[in-house]
Amino acid sequence: MSSQLGITKRENTTMHSPSPNATVSNRTTAARPALFRLRERLSLRLALWRSRRALDKLDARQLRDIGLSRDEARREARKPIWDAPDNWLR
Repeated sequence: MSSQLGITKRENTTMHSPSPNATVSNRTTAARPALFRLRERLSLRLALWRSRRALDKLDARQLRDIGLSRDEARREARKPIWDAPDNWLR
């Protein structure tokens, strides 16, 4: 029927080269581990911030239960988020 309409089948004469999307896909795949590590680091820092904020809100009885003084708790609570304990980084 297509020949009756004057439409002829065109042969594919173009050479196939890698698609530009293939390069983007490779970069995306390579970036995934880096993005995963970044997400993990951010999650760790957020958990540390929350933990220190909660520590700062404990009353005297609760601090006594965990063996900390008010000054020790305040010092820990005021540390910056990038100052993580070594055991958190493993």
